[in-house]
Amino acid sequence: MSGDEQKNAKPIDEFRLGNVRAAIWENISQNGKVFYSTTFDASYTDETGQWRNKKSFSLNECLRLEKVAGQAAVRIQQLNQEAAKGARLDTQADEIAEEATSYVASEDMRQSSVGRSSGARR
Repeated sequence: MSGDEQKNAKPIDEFRLGNVRAAIWENISQNGKVFYSTTFDASYTDETGQWRNKKSFSLNECLRLEKVAGQAAVRIQQLNQEAAKGARLDTQADEIAEEATSYVASEDMRQSSVGRSSGARR
């Protein structure tokens, strides 16, 4: 992913509690596997009234962070389970397609041998 793509990327899910946020990101490893990571931040307004994010947390923010981190962990587990289920379904679909192809091929062979046999009897 290029630098511009990273800047424009959006998290696939977020959890907020007060000013604390957990953002879940979908990543793709070098070998093509999908995995998820989480970033945490707390928002505040600076002296000019602009919204900013910070990576350090006060005691109260730490308590909120604990909650959103737990929610993010549960969501990542769900995403991993959905991915595993999808992979199993893809494998099952491939097996069914392979069986169907084998069946059609064997039927074609049977039909052609029946056609040759009946032609020989005439």
